[in-house]
Amino acid sequence: MGFTDSGNRLNLDVFAVEKTGNTRVSTSSNVAEEPRFPFSDYTNFLSELFKWQDQPGARIIAAGPVRPDVEIAADRAEIELNEISSESPFTVNISQLLKELQAGSGIFFLANPNRVTGANVSLEEIEEMVAAARGGLCIIDEFYCDGQAATALNLARQTNNLLVLRPVESPVGGRSNQLGLAAGSFETIEQLGRFMSNHQISGSQQQIMTAGQSDESTMRTRSDLVHSESIRISTTLSGIGIQCRLTPADFLLIRVAQPTQVANALTTAGVAIENLSGYPGLDQYLRYEIKSVRVSERLLNGFDRMPSDLYRIGAIDPRPIKLRRGAESAQTHAKERPAGRFRGKPVRKTTGAKTIKTSTTN
Repeated sequence: MGFTDSGNRLNLDVFAVEKTGNTRVSTSSNVAEEPRFPFSDYTNFLSELFKWQDQPGARIIAAGPVRPDVEIAADRAEIELNEISSESPFTVNISQLLKELQAGSGIFFLANPNRVTGANVSLEEIEEMVAAARGGLCIIDEFYCDGQAATALNLARQTNNLLVLRPVESPVGGRSNQLGLAAGSFETIEQLGRFMSNHQISGSQQQIMTAGQSDESTMRTRSDLVHSESIRISTTLSGIGIQCRLTPADFLLIRVAQPTQVANALTTAGVAIENLSGYPGLDQYLRYEIKSVRVSERLLNGFDRMPSDLYRIGAIDPRPIKLRRGAESAQTHAKERPAGRFRGKPVRKTTGAKTIKTSTTN
């Protein structure tokens, strides 16, 4: 599963699947310490969580940028999604999130680290935001839970309005984008189980969840690979004029002059690469998830074979990669977007006007 032995490991024995396929909370002796709820489809499950907490005037306050599956889930639940972003997409706008949460929302969503840019927050900041939500449901997506970001798993055990979502490791390596577990207090998981009493996990999915548990040695090996490959790739690409940003997750952000052409060339070379041009402030960025040394070699060879004018940029992007809140208050500009990519409720984009520069990885 990708968790340490320091109280942050998820135990798959805490849930069971009845013969009908319906999930239920386990009656095992350790359930009070390790209550979990399994899910088989991330987007559908997130949508059901939003519906669970829906009430008149409810809205979702989300730390941006958010991936399309979060927008789809909000749309299916027919709840307005308010995406709160900083001027730098590589930071989290803590002050504006707190302001919005204190105004009352019903639901708070945070991916830590951010699944698009890797922006992350501290446990203290998570505690502050959960408190500001005043009992409204808080959802922390820890898809990259074995990285360097803080985990809210222990906090979720003690807090009745907090759920932590974590993925299941695939038996063949890598994380599942769909299968996962929701962690929370016993009371929260029990209430969720009653609300989603018809939620089903198939026998084959249960087998994948069980087989996908990783031991500490496997986790450490994976972490070492990601670290060494991140340094190697960023050093090599920097040498030919490409800016890279390291993240606390297992992906790199690569800034190039012509992202569409570069992405097409790398895809042809057999490299899975994501063009982030559709996200505000990321129009020249590609996202590369580190899989293996062999795939990384394909990436580097792909750049070797393409014309340098496709990737070389004269100046670096100096925007900060981590937000540290100071005494200054940020002016906020809110802009309403129509029902954009998906039908239904609009998505509000709120951006803080000030960020404080700390460091940038070139």
